[in-house]
Amino acid sequence: MKKLATKLAPSAITQRHNKQVMTKVADQLGFVYFGNVSRSGGSHPLVRGLTLSSHHHDKHYTVGSVKGYDISIIQRTDTLGHPGKGKSQHNWLIVQVDLHTPIDVPHTFIGLHSHSEIFYAQLFSKFGRLQKLPYTTEAGYPGEFLARYAVYGQFAKLNRIQHLIDTEVCATMAAHFGTLTVELERDNIYVYSEHSRITTDLIHTMIQNGVWLASVIDQRAQD
Repeated sequence: MKKLATKLAPSAITQRHNKQVMTKVADQLGFVYFGNVSRSGGSHPLVRGLTLSSHHHDKHYTVGSVKGYDISIIQRTDTLGHPGKGKSQHNWLIVQVDLHTPIDVPHTFIGLHSHSEIFYAQLFSKFGRLQKLPYTTEAGYPGEFLARYAVYGQFAKLNRIQHLIDTEVCATMAAHFGTLTVELERDNIYVYSEHSRITTDLIHTMIQNGVWLASVIDQRAQD
């Protein structure tokens, strides 16, 4: 066994571990594990969001439902590049939660200050209307949240975004989301984690936080 392990590339060992974790979580939650999917989506809907590209690779596609919310999970790998900034490889674990509200929510990204320059350069080149919004301590937003996150969206939709992502949501994210990031887009919430090696605790935390946020957004979208 030791000789076999030394012959496996680290990425192969990690992917074998990730498959074991994903199938275990699928069994625990009654989800369905599909494994790899093509970029075109085949017979399955794509997990979209800001990390979608023409050259990403998706693995461990898993779907199910928690508290009435349809959920898709996927691990996505991509190499990002931007002129003058080089290239970097990224591994995202993504939990997509389908909202119930028929009202499209404004495109919003709650991102970490620690994301790379290449990541943000790619983000703003793909979504030119996303700008850093004025979330400040003077406006009552928690310092712990602002020390970790910035909120990006369209200024024209600032009031709507701040109604959905208010001081209460920011405080809860600061307390419970750790280094997870969030995107709102139309009728979906995406919860992101950048880890090449995943754990059952991480997946459960992402699902729990995503479903909680979806319930809040569904309620406030009707106001």
